[in-house]
Parts: sequence; C-alpha cells; structure tokens
Amino acid sequence: MTIRPAESQDVDTMVRIIAHYASQGLMLPRSHAALQDALSDYVVADINGQVIGCGGLEQYTRDTAGFMASPLRLKTPFVERAAPSCKR
Repeated sequence: MTIRPAESQDVDTMVRIIAHYASQGLMLPRSHAALQDALSDYVVADINGQVIGCGGLEQYTRDTAGFMASPLRLKTPFVERAAPSCKR
C-alpha cells in the first residue's frame, strides 16, 4: 500500500468511497467540487493503482483543523468494527 497525495483523477473514487461511509452515518459527505477545491489537503491509500481509502486535514484557523478520513478496505480489527460490510 502506498499513501500519496490525492490527484485530480482520484476525486471520482474518493467521492464514491466517502458517499458509501456517509450513507452509513460514519462520516460526512463531500461533493466532487468540495474535494477538488481541497485536493491539496488530501492523501489517498493506493494498492496497485486502486484507491482504497482517503483522508485529509483541512486547517480552519491557525489553531483548529478538521480531520476527514475513510476507513480502509482492509481486513483489520479497526475496519471490521468501523465498517463490517467492507471486509475483504
């Protein structure tokens, strides 16, 4: 797995991943435009060219920031508790 900066071609996949978890109430939805505008704040987890997760840290003020992340689609105890329907 590689963690790398998010790129424009990743946004469609990021939107789908985030929408999946948002529909389960695990995270807030993000629009394509919002992700594109904040792309430099995001990283993706990539396995062989397939984006399997994403996360970001958006600074609001000098002292505050918001953390956004999707659970990874890997079989780990954390993911099994957080998103059991996404086990591999």
